[in-house]
Amino acid sequence: MTKDFLAHLHPGDRVWIGNNKNPRRSIKTVVRTTRTLIVLGTSELDRYKKNGYQWTRVSNPDYISGLATPAECAEYDAKKASEDQERQQQRQERDRIEAERSRLNGLLPPTAYVSDFVNGRWSLTLENLSTSDVERMAALFLKGSE
Repeated sequence: MTKDFLAHLHPGDRVWIGNNKNPRRSIKTVVRTTRTLIVLGTSELDRYKKNGYQWTRVSNPDYISGLATPAECAEYDAKKASEDQERQQQRQERDRIEAERSRLNGLLPPTAYVSDFVNGRWSLTLENLSTSDVERMAALFLKGSE
């Protein structure tokens, strides 16, 4: 990375951001440049000095490691879109399970609730039961398993 490279950054340029362990971790877009800063967003952490290093006090700061080519940008954007879609599907699955849990809990008395969903099976928790309640539940479970 040279000072010449950083001096020619303009708003709209896409750059690689990284650190010593991973110099090409993410791609960000230059929002604006000033005489002393390169701004890549609205966060305090999106400010970089003209030498390319993040404006921060951490021991291993991020830095601008290079310009991203259009092909790299397309590949990075496709990867991010795929990850976002996967996260969205996982969130929808969690929401579906939570809706089903709420529906099942609505069928139960206040002393019982559906607690977990693991490997396609629900866990049922019963609280504050008398000895006779437990005996009746055991008889129902035994009857149902025959």
